[in-house]
Amino acid sequence: MPKRKTNPLYLHARHTVTADKLIGKVWKPTGKLEGEPRLIPKAEMLFKVPLSYPTIWKMMQDGTFPRAVAVGQANCWKENEINNWLANRPLRRFKNDRIKEDA
Repeated sequence: MPKRKTNPLYLHARHTVTADKLIGKVWKPTGKLEGEPRLIPKAEMLFKVPLSYPTIWKMMQDGTFPRAVAVGQANCWKENEINNWLANRPLRRFKNDRIKEDA
């Protein structure tokens, strides 16, 4: 039986997608103007953020995730806002964990 082709934009938990497969097929990084934030499409944002799109949509409505920017018919996110959001996630606490938090 021939292998079924999958749309590279369709990201689902059952499919393993690596950055090598996505680069050049889903998004193509372009030259960046100095001081301008890079806009990343939905597929790249979902690759960076380990959450489902419906969860992200709900978080955007609640104001706990950066809002998308409309670019034509597509939704894009500012890469620096996504990176800051990821960097500010709290560390996972474990039972009997002795992590000293900054005061």
